[in-house]
Amino acid sequence: MDWHLKKRWNWVVAKKLNLYQDKHWSWTVSLYSGFALIIWITVQLDEIILEL
Repeated sequence: MDWHLKKRWNWVVAKKLNLYQDKHWSWTVSLYSGFALIIWITVQLDEIILEL
């Protein structure tokens, strides 16, 4: 197994943006990515509807 999967990276910016201090910062990044994806899909659907 790679050591990359075991090591916990110490990123100060990610820790400051972390909503859940008791969890690893990657959970918050996943949440932010999900929000960004929902917004992107909504914008794309709005563009399709406006073309009709």
